[in-house]
Amino acid sequence: MRIALARRVTPASISRLLRSAALLVAAGLAPATVTADEAPGSDSESGKAQREARLGQMRERAKDFEVIVPGQKEPVRLRADPLFRYSDQPRGFVDATLWGWVMKGRPAVIAKAEMAQTPGGDPYWQFCVASLADGPLDIRLVNGRRLAVNKPGLVLRPFDSAPEPGARPAERLRQMKELIARFTATIHVDGKESLRQEMRLLPSPMHRYADGELRAEKGAEAAWYYGIVKMTYAEVHIRLDNFEVWKSPVSEPLETWTYFSIPRPE
Repeated sequence: MRIALARRVTPASISRLLRSAALLVAAGLAPATVTADEAPGSDSESGKAQREARLGQMRERAKDFEVIVPGQKEPVRLRADPLFRYSDQPRGFVDATLWGWVMKGRPAVIAKAEMAQTPGGDPYWQFCVASLADGPLDIRLVNGRRLAVNKPGLVLRPFDSAPEPGARPAERLRQMKELIARFTATIHVDGKESLRQEMRLLPSPMHRYADGELRAEKGAEAAWYYGIVKMTYAEVHIRLDNFEVWKSPVSEPLETWTYFSIPRPE
């Protein structure tokens, strides 16, 4: 799960997303089994080389994606490095990365490229891609797949009982950490209560940015907003100050995100 925090200027519909984490803009929530940046591999030269080779393979898979904005000539740019790298051995994810396609620094699309294997040891690629854009997108995936997004992928909501955004970046960073700490999340694998897990907040944001071209209109006031993006098939419940503010069933329509797998030759 990804929760985005934004400082929005009102009453004009001008927004400035300042920070992303765990998949995007502010903070990420992950199952307890996910280990950040600790994919298997020893400290030996051969282990480091193997790790770099896997990263290169995942980067090439991310390059296979193409993000097109209607009316824009050039595709959206892919970041050179992943937003996040992790592994989840109990679920068969040997090594995995989260990538971002950015517009003016803000991620418009995020995608997971996961090197996975079945319980029997058969290797495969697992992908998950989601829109964070304000409007329609055409996301061209591998093997001729395509995700046509016809509505905003990230919807921002007003943040009640939040302080006025600070004037300095360091002050806003402190505020964002305090705001994101008010969220908790639960994931129900396959929608089963018996497979319920409390998710944990990642300790650091994945990405922080600002759009210097945005300007507040005279008399406008800044305020904090948040948005939630799902990147898992499982049932998810998000709480703010212990009150549920967002939930998603197992079988929700794949309108702004999707997932799929393909064979992974070794």
